[in-house]
Amino acid sequence: MTPDLIDSVLAKGLNDVEPTLARYGYNARAVRTCCTCSLRKSWRFLRGRLPAGRAQEIHHELRAVGIPL
Repeated sequence: MTPDLIDSVLAKGLNDVEPTLARYGYNARAVRTCCTCSLRKSWRFLRGRLPAGRAQEIHHELRAVGIPL
């Protein structure tokens, strides 16, 4: 096993927010219902395209309702 082989097999971004929440069964609509944001902002949060401050707020709201991140 070489590091190059491992990198070629593993998916990029495996531990990003969207894949992590998907493994727990949450999508953008579920994120929207769990916190105070619009569907568009929940999509942007999942893809890592929100400003850091707002993303942190949503992250804290999700953890407060018991969603592990």
